Amino acid sequence: MSYKLEEELTELAKNIETVITDSLDSLELNKAKAQVNSAMDHAIDEVRRALGQAGTKLNQAGEKLDQTLGQAAGRSRQKDGESGAKQSWTGKGRMGRMARRIPDISRMTPSQLLRYSQIPVSRNPAGKTSGMVYAALGITGLVIFVPTLLGGLAATVASGFSGLMTGGLLFIAGLTAGSGLLASRGFSLRKRVKRFYRYLRIINNRTYCDVKELISSQGAEPKLVMKDLKTMIRLGMFREGHLDESGSTLMLTDATYQQYLEVQKQRRQEEEQARKEQAMIAENPEMAALKEAVEEGGRYIGMIRQANAEIHSQDMSRKLDRLEDITKKIFEHIQNHPQNLGDLRKFMNYYLPTTLKLVRVYCELENQPVEGDNIMSAKADIEKTMDTINVAFENLLDDMFEDTAMDVSTDISVLKTMLAQEGLTESELDSLKS
Repeated sequence: MSYKLEEELTELAKNIETVITDSLDSLELNKAKAQVNSAMDHAIDEVRRALGQAGTKLNQAGEKLDQTLGQAAGRSRQKDGESGAKQSWTGKGRMGRMARRIPDISRMTPSQLLRYSQIPVSRNPAGKTSGMVYAALGITGLVIFVPTLLGGLAATVASGFSGLMTGGLLFIAGLTAGSGLLASRGFSLRKRVKRFYRYLRIINNRTYCDVKELISSQGAEPKLVMKDLKTMIRLGMFREGHLDESGSTLMLTDATYQQYLEVQKQRRQEEEQARKEQAMIAENPEMAALKEAVEEGGRYIGMIRQANAEIHSQDMSRKLDRLEDITKKIFEHIQNHPQNLGDLRKFMNYYLPTTLKLVRVYCELENQPVEGDNIMSAKADIEKTMDTINVAFENLLDDMFEDTAMDVSTDISVLKTMLAQEGLTESELDSLKS
């Protein structure tokens, strides 16, 4: 129906253009007005007739659709009663009928684009109605005032540019300019609405879209597309539309935009943490060594975990789980107590690489197609060695807490001494109670 209305208005514009041309050639104002009135009456009659026909067809289509849905529902109930078959998602039910009725988006009319849009968009885009009104008023004004302006100009020249005629001519010129601006504004709004529909086709119900995709598909200047998107978001044409900080991504829902904000917040926090670490490393060179050791330890732990995933022996896998847990705790302790980093050199340079080498050899032996005596013996030796390695690593971790244990012992001794001096030890308290 909207396309038919646009065709009628286009025909109206053509008729008006013909009238303007004829009027400019002949400068017959009365004749121009009569032709305008005739053209507009004819166009209005055609629009009314088109609207009436469209309404009749719409009612007929609605009745036919109701009949079709009723028949489909009846067949569905009958089939369910006979066979008890499970309904498919797109075969039966309201959602199934809706899925079949939705046309291809590339063939959708503007009204269908808005009706079936799964992203929040305005059902009456800004400029759809006002653009038509502005264009019609502007064209009508031009039809009336351009011939009047030309006639007034001729009369003014003939009268020798009298003051009264000149003032009237300037007034008509202002009305003509205003009409031209109205018409230009109307056409501009209509073009923007058409671009909005094209954007909807490209977005195709996605919750976000690369702006470059919109630019390349439109064959337009990037500045025009960016201006369009910002204006459409501001006017609510994309009701939940947002652009990212760089203007490279269009997000069509608030939920998507919130996810983007959370990712951005996390990224900024990570950047801030990295900046602080860099500042600490610059101030304290020992922090650089600590950071490098912790990162290397993380790589070793990851390689042990990956090798463990390839091992079929449950007993060996449990030993590697224990190894990974102990190694992780060692590096956590070092990270919290950087002063013990020197005690970790041999562990990092020899123990861990050799242990990882043995684990990889075990994986290679397990993947052999045959399992002879030599393979079985080597695997058994590695499994026993893993017990020794785990005990050694546990002892290393325990040694790292030696200073902590001494500090705790010292604090306890000092506390007991102070309590005794204040007469608050257990024996003193018992005497007070009695």
